[in-house]
Amino acid sequence: MITATRFLLKSLMVVLAGSLVQFPCAGQTCDRRETLLTYSGDLRGVTALAHSPDGSTLAVGTAVMLSSGTLRTRYSGGTVVLMDLATSDIRTVFEVASSDGVTALAFSPDGRRLAIGVTRMLGDGTLGTRYLSGTVYLYDIEQNVWVTAYSETINNPGVTSLSFSPLGSHLAIGISRVRSDGVAGTRFVGASVVTIRYPLADVNGDLCTDDSDLAAVLLAFGQSGINLPEDVNCSGTVDDADLALLLFDFGTGC
Repeated sequence: MITATRFLLKSLMVVLAGSLVQFPCAGQTCDRRETLLTYSGDLRGVTALAHSPDGSTLAVGTAVMLSSGTLRTRYSGGTVVLMDLATSDIRTVFEVASSDGVTALAFSPDGRRLAIGVTRMLGDGTLGTRYLSGTVYLYDIEQNVWVTAYSETINNPGVTSLSFSPLGSHLAIGISRVRSDGVAGTRFVGASVVTIRYPLADVNGDLCTDDSDLAAVLLAFGQSGINLPEDVNCSGTVDDADLALLLFDFGTGC
């Protein structure tokens, strides 16, 4: 089964039955070239792919899917690996918790950050398989650190797609809602698209996270409300978490 595809210059990356295969393309035809990566024996599937803007690195997201007895189909962990396409070296950079799976990936236009979409999916004999939460993490490739950029837990959300704008000023997040009541079966019950500004802590919108943004967050510290520009993580309150995101983002775009 094909679960993800990505084009790179004159080749096409396709996931076939858990293997990552690269096809060279000429005109409108593609011929099999080589298998780059294979997972076997651990119930893991490749669920997301993203090329770095310069084409040197491929990010591969996976999810472990289990089902047993009264516990319906559910996620049970996943990883993000970065593959150097010139050397085939692989580095695991991110692991998700049990009940979570990696479901979307996107590189920022400058190639410095990787957005990682994670969905929590559980299943049992009463409520069936359903999404419980969707979270987006931003991973800084050079510094090897990550922060939570967005999280949603109401009405069975999961993160199913990610896309940066061409200039990198916004990150679009595709949210799908999956629910089951044990009778009607698992089904989509809604969807939405959310956009967040990038850099995350660019409070004044000049595409640079600097001292002026830090001053704005400090002045608004402790305030609560909807759509406060200083509320970097959209939690409803300007607090320590917003300062942490600002420090993570400091200097981005400048």
